Amino acid sequence: LASYGGHLNRFTFLKNAKYAGPSDEYICTGSDSGCAWIYEKSTGAVVSLLNADNSTCNGVVPHPTLPVFITYGIDSTAKLWKASVPVDHRVDDSRSGRAACARKKEYVPSSTVRGWERVQRILTACSKYSSTETVLPDEILQA
Repeated sequence: LASYGGHLNRFTFLKNAKYAGPSDEYICTGSDSGCAWIYEKSTGAVVSLLNADNSTCNGVVPHPTLPVFITYGIDSTAKLWKASVPVDHRVDDSRSGRAACARKKEYVPSSTVRGWERVQRILTACSKYSSTETVLPDEILQA
């Protein structure tokens, strides 16, 4: 069991807290300080502190499969954030260092990317037909 602290909850009643990460290994919440706090679930360590709102960050909404999330609060904006891997000081984080590292790893498309590619193939197949033709779903999937 871990303890999560540091965030403020004095001026507004309820903050949204959500699990995030492929295995729900993070907990995300807002704060009256305007920051979004992201904690490591197993240890309670703060892994990210984001300036999410000019006044109060009421919540953080992680995407269920992609490494992105939205923060929202009292000001009139919602912000989209992209999660990144933690900094490893033993790795060259320059543009050329990251490119060299990326070339070493084989790209394996995620299920989301594979699903998107399938949708694109179906849309391409549909565009071959005129709007007056009757097309059955099996014909599109076989194209």
